[in-house]
Amino acid sequence: MSNYKIEKGIPLPNSVGKPRKYDIPLADMDVDDHVKIDLARTKINNEKKIISNFVLRYQHKNPEKRFTVRKLEDGVGIWRVR
Repeated sequence: MSNYKIEKGIPLPNSVGKPRKYDIPLADMDVDDHVKIDLARTKINNEKKIISNFVLRYQHKNPEKRFTVRKLEDGVGIWRVR
């Protein structure tokens, strides 16, 4: 027999995950809306990957909404296309 004890009525602790780096208001965007994130030129490529993943996760949960993410001269742009 094991030495484990079943306890009842113990609430599940709140999940504390990694905080989001960007809190982009994708839910508030309408078709043809644009959000620009200003970045230093040296950070654009790496940050675009992070932003694209954020947008892809949102689209997966909200398949009726579509976005595109593009590199700009001085940052990253997000457009809602559908």
